[in-house]
Amino acid sequence: MPALLPLIRGAQRSKFDLLGNATSITTAQPFTVKVLYGGKGLAKTDVTLFREAGFYDGKKVAAELHTDASGKFTVTPPDAGRYLLLARYRDMAPSGAAARYYSYCVTLAFEAM
Repeated sequence: MPALLPLIRGAQRSKFDLLGNATSITTAQPFTVKVLYGGKGLAKTDVTLFREAGFYDGKKVAAELHTDASGKFTVTPPDAGRYLLLARYRDMAPSGAAARYYSYCVTLAFEAM
């Protein structure tokens, strides 16, 4: 399945690569995702799973996950509804940049049935 590209642009491309069928995400069924940066899996990266705002009594964070050595993680939506996955990565800025580090974020929105 092709990778789902984020809504950001940068010198390095960040993305989520859904390893399975994106049209069949269901509750209580795990699926695997890979976080890529510059074409390589991001190891030991924090990933947060958010629930759709306003529908879950203020409990917006559904899970806090971490990628393995190859950049993969498995997520299981606890309930039917819409979700957002968020991963952040910080890297050294290019030589001559005003900032010491650049921060990259990638998101993936999906609905579990």
